[in-house]
Amino acid sequence: MTADTIVRSSHRDPDHISLAEPTIGLCFVVGLATLFNFYLQHVGFWRSAADPQSFTPLLAPSFARFLPWLNTYWLWAFGLCVAHLALRRWTPVTRLLDLALDLFGAAICFAMFRDAPFLQVPVATTAARWALAVVGVACLLGALDQFGRLLRGLQRRLQAGDIATSA
Repeated sequence: MTADTIVRSSHRDPDHISLAEPTIGLCFVVGLATLFNFYLQHVGFWRSAADPQSFTPLLAPSFARFLPWLNTYWLWAFGLCVAHLALRRWTPVTRLLDLALDLFGAAICFAMFRDAPFLQVPVATTAARWALAVVGVACLLGALDQFGRLLRGLQRRLQAGDIATSA
């Protein structure tokens, strides 16, 4: 075993995907899609545990107009998680799809932020708007990170001679 082999084996492959990340992602996607599509009326809180009539729904009926967009996002996220499980590594196509999914997620968050209130509880609207802003910015940062990784991967492939260059 040469020193070069030891050094290369100690560096983590930037394109490797563990089983945990897409598995957890699938659980979240399925859970959120199920909750918001089939149990939307049960999202809320009880003011009194002893009185079932004290249940207050958290989401207003206007939230339903975002469901087609959220369902589209969850469908693509589900597909990307399945691709990650099957491939177990990032490819330029999966990185590009993840970048697009992050941008789409940010657009949904900012649309929901702009069109609030979609909550029945006015006090929670401010907190929800802040949460949407944070998630939207996180999606944008994720897209920026994925763009950088896409460029670095392209650069690695060019240096390794994997991509034919024309003069």
